[in-house]
Amino acid sequence: MRGPKMLWVWLAAAAVVLALLAWYAEHQRHQIKAARFSGRPRLSVDEIVQCYFESTDLPPRVIADVWKETAKTLRLDPGLLRPSDRFDRELTSVPGFPVEDEFLALDDKLDELGHKPDESRISTLGEYVEYVARNRMAGRQ
Repeated sequence: MRGPKMLWVWLAAAAVVLALLAWYAEHQRHQIKAARFSGRPRLSVDEIVQCYFESTDLPPRVIADVWKETAKTLRLDPGLLRPSDRFDRELTSVPGFPVEDEFLALDDKLDELGHKPDESRISTLGEYVEYVARNRMAGRQ
């Protein structure tokens, strides 16, 4: 096999190798990020809402839904996250890796609300969840 057919075989092999390398790098990034939370006890989402958001006037179900959606977007276990997790510390990008799509997705969710807050007002996961939950409730009224 020579000529154009052989070129396609090499290109396909190179594409497979590149895809495997990209998957491995993403897997490593996720493992490093998840390790930041490995020493924490796992709480149910209901326990998190009850322990940390009890003083808010927001319905627990709305907070729980936003909490789970946000954890899914961040690709982290919702039971290991805490409202005090800071975007510039615990949730920050993994050094040596490009900007993470998860942060862009969270930013897009804020855009969908119709008005973005001053970014200095949202520095923790809890502030983000409350902001999104409040705006969802306002949108239902």
